[in-house]
Amino acid sequence: MTLTQPSNPARTDRTGEGSAPLSRRRLIAAAAWSVPVVSLAVAVPAATASAQDVYTATAANGDVSQDGHSVTFGVDAGDQTIALALALTKNGTPYTGDVTATLSGASGIAAWSGSGSAITIASAAGGSADLPLDILGYGTFSVIVSVGGTSIVLNVTFQAA
Repeated sequence: MTLTQPSNPARTDRTGEGSAPLSRRRLIAAAAWSVPVVSLAVAVPAATASAQDVYTATAANGDVSQDGHSVTFGVDAGDQTIALALALTKNGTPYTGDVTATLSGASGIAAWSGSGSAITIASAAGGSADLPLDILGYGTFSVIVSVGGTSIVLNVTFQAA
């Protein structure tokens, strides 16, 4: 009896001579080994992006809530303006730079003193800024403070003194 080599030259015996064809099993095994490498390459940019600056804006005058995001002012009918004082930080230190604030739901209650619907403070100094508000009536409205690409909502209430 004589044994002959199969006629397929792509096949090989276990000695490693020649090259074996790419089977589904080998393709799946190769893909499985490459997944951790791809995952690592994708995860690195996400980790570096998480080191963003943290900005805060809290009310610094009036009857301020514990979190600093709500403030109540007792105002008299004859009061015309009030300055909403803000404490501003960037990564826990006093912020100096541009601040923009917009009123929301303030119709008949408040308006920016001498301005339109938004006010820009060119440079908050030493972590504080005063926003001048005209008192038009009683009620609650929001001041949306934008600093460093972050928007922070402060709720302001004018009530009878």
